[in-house]
Amino acid sequence: MTAPKRDQEKTVPPLQLCTFDVRRGRVEGQEADRVLGFYPSCTDAIDQVSVVGLVQAMSAFSSIFDQENSCESMHAERSVWIIHECEPSLWLLLVAQRIWFSGPVRDEALRETLKQLHAVGTLLHGPLQGLLDQDPSGGLAREALAGLMVQWGERLSSSKGALYQSLHNPLSGREGVPWLPLSRPLFTGVQALVSRLLVAQVGGAVPVQAALLMHEHWCLWSSLDRADTAALVRLASLTLLPAAHAAEQPSLGSRITSTLRWQEADRAARHVLDRKAWHLVPPGFLMLQPPPGMDAACAADLPQIWLQESGERCGLLGLRAGGCLLLLLLAERVAAGPDLCRSLAASALPSLTAIAHSTAAELSTANQWHIPSIRYVYMDDMLLAVRASPASKAATLSRDSQALVHSVRADLDAVALKGDSEVIVRGAHDCWVIAKRVACRSIAIVLEGRGQENLSDAANTADKYLRSHFEGLLE
Repeated sequence: MTAPKRDQEKTVPPLQLCTFDVRRGRVEGQEADRVLGFYPSCTDAIDQVSVVGLVQAMSAFSSIFDQENSCESMHAERSVWIIHECEPSLWLLLVAQRIWFSGPVRDEALRETLKQLHAVGTLLHGPLQGLLDQDPSGGLAREALAGLMVQWGERLSSSKGALYQSLHNPLSGREGVPWLPLSRPLFTGVQALVSRLLVAQVGGAVPVQAALLMHEHWCLWSSLDRADTAALVRLASLTLLPAAHAAEQPSLGSRITSTLRWQEADRAARHVLDRKAWHLVPPGFLMLQPPPGMDAACAADLPQIWLQESGERCGLLGLRAGGCLLLLLLAERVAAGPDLCRSLAASALPSLTAIAHSTAAELSTANQWHIPSIRYVYMDDMLLAVRASPASKAATLSRDSQALVHSVRADLDAVALKGDSEVIVRGAHDCWVIAKRVACRSIAIVLEGRGQENLSDAANTADKYLRSHFEGLLE
């Protein structure tokens, strides 16, 4: 009987993520030092080195033909490879087997996933280069990346997860911040609340350094710059909001199971990205789970986040009221003790509750950005802002229409650096896709099953919607 070959014994994971440093591991026998993080974490070191070596070799080979533009994506018969230089000499790699996909996905969407991974990692730990400077051996960077890579990889591996589904949504705008336009009374109320918190003194000091206000996944206000805002909104959408929802509607079984699991885990650390690491503390503070034996009401374990704009670290404290989530960034040396929490709650909760009710009413009237008869996504790359049809509405498009939208947006991505462009395509299934990019703004509009007979009709219909809902933004 012939023994099976080694290659036949191995099963390639459907999804692999890797962080590597091209400056490391140049000595023969020390190639593994190049790898700083890998998902799945159980992958053999030899296989990790092989993956990194292959992508570096292919990138070097492609540079022979185009020295100005580095290779950022490779498509093989059974897999797709996406690479992104997140910091000088530091690279992120995504390798997805074609069986992992449930439909078409743009290369730029996969690359955006890597960018978001780096943005959230930077928010939680600071720049990778900073960690390497602190510990040249790479141990500190590997420790920071270990939990982050596992959390990100598991979310992408779940076909029911938000990250996976957004990749396959042709009109997804998860790359940007979903800013919600506010009515004048609501805008005034939000501004007054945030301004009051930013100057409030507790114990002779001003504890709140910055604030960000969300209503579910919509952003209402932020005192941070656009990059820090986008990273914090991503963190909240992935972790804090799901944790708040789970805490607000727990079943008896889930409460018992959660308690038992926490007792079994004992002092095992939970990652900040794990929603089970968070809990609600009356009257609505969202904090990390306290260590066993510590009173939850007295816990002050706040995750420290790093702000790109200032280079400072702040403690992250969430306050939940209705559908609103107020994220307060406290000065690094400020502890979230009972006195501070009581003072912040007294100052913020009444206004926050009123804002939550008003926002819910306005969202109901606006039908959450839905525009009847069309499906669309609008992006502003400069402001990192997005506005799009709800995912439930985009899901009503036929598979053929979704594939066509993916294709058109991919074409628009390919010419993004070449100037303004406009694409109008008609599919064989009575679907028009109109995509337009002007400077840093872009939009894709889908007209399905409307019976447009010619190009002029489709263009006129799209122009009408642009004038009605995006006047002056794409001219």
